[in-house]
Amino acid sequence: MTSDNSASYLQVRDLEKRFGEFTALRDISLSIDKGEFVVFLGPSGCGKTTLLRAIAGLDRQSKGSIVQAGREISNLPPAQRDFGIVFQSYALFPNLTVDSNVAYGLRGLDRASRKKRVGELLHLIGLPDSGAKFPAQLSGGQQQRIALARALAPSPGLLLLDEPLSALDARVRIHLRREIRELQRRLNVTTIMVTHDQEEALTMADRIVVMNHGVIEQIGTPEEIYRRPASVFVANFVGAMNFVGGKSSGAELVRCGSVDLASNEPHGFRQGADITVAIRPEDIAVRNLPPGGSNIVEARIVDLEFLGAFCRATLATGLGETAELKADFSINAVRDLNLQPGHSLPVRLPPDRLVVYPAA
Repeated sequence: MTSDNSASYLQVRDLEKRFGEFTALRDISLSIDKGEFVVFLGPSGCGKTTLLRAIAGLDRQSKGSIVQAGREISNLPPAQRDFGIVFQSYALFPNLTVDSNVAYGLRGLDRASRKKRVGELLHLIGLPDSGAKFPAQLSGGQQQRIALARALAPSPGLLLLDEPLSALDARVRIHLRREIRELQRRLNVTTIMVTHDQEEALTMADRIVVMNHGVIEQIGTPEEIYRRPASVFVANFVGAMNFVGGKSSGAELVRCGSVDLASNEPHGFRQGADITVAIRPEDIAVRNLPPGGSNIVEARIVDLEFLGAFCRATLATGLGETAELKADFSINAVRDLNLQPGHSLPVRLPPDRLVVYPAA
């Protein structure tokens, strides 16, 4: 997806939000294309919900501008902005039927048009026969679908989802995130979702905005965020990651402990500079190692943890006095190589999987 400003549906520029002396958002700038599904991802308190609420006009920004579909909305009240929103708590009216909840935002239509639109939406979310029920008669997943239908009822240009799945159990969450993504694609509605769940972000987003302490750490596709995290924070927050300290020993070389490691990409650090090398557990290779290949180190299995589809090994290496690596090995590899705690074996840290950062 392009983020060229001229083609963007939503533009946020130099946005700040202060609560007294506390700055919740600082220098936030981003562009979102029409029909794009963007996820704001980060830990609790990072500012992601504050940014969503600023876009909705629920918490007005202290500085900066917001433009939607070419219209400046920075100072407009929520009622004059073009969005639908789904909250974590669903916020359904308990004393109204499902039909009445969904129809709540359609008060400008006549009765027949409202009834037709509600029927279309209930069919769209897979609950065509639930109109006469009350929210208390529905499961959590069904209530969330009704909240989604209510948000979509007036055909908003922008759909805002504030941690919509966090209150659901794991199985329902997985099912609903697939349904929401399919529905968003079918309707082609520009969508922003807030979550602290990295798996949700990776599986649902066209692009992810990773936030920390009120600033944006990185914006990219799920693959870019996962494979080439721009900072130690992103690398540590999204997925499991190993970090090993060392020093730069050349444009594409680093020295960790007694071992020189090659990296496919020039890291740009001066000779002797302190650095941090990162590699994901699943990228550490134990099979089909090339004879005489680079980045092969001897490792001893300290612990082997069974995790169902794979085993996570703790490896002691020569990469430093205290450096231990987590490595994910398939069940087949563990069985075929008879891997057990106490065994020593060569492993490879592929140069194209290493990421080098300034020393933490």
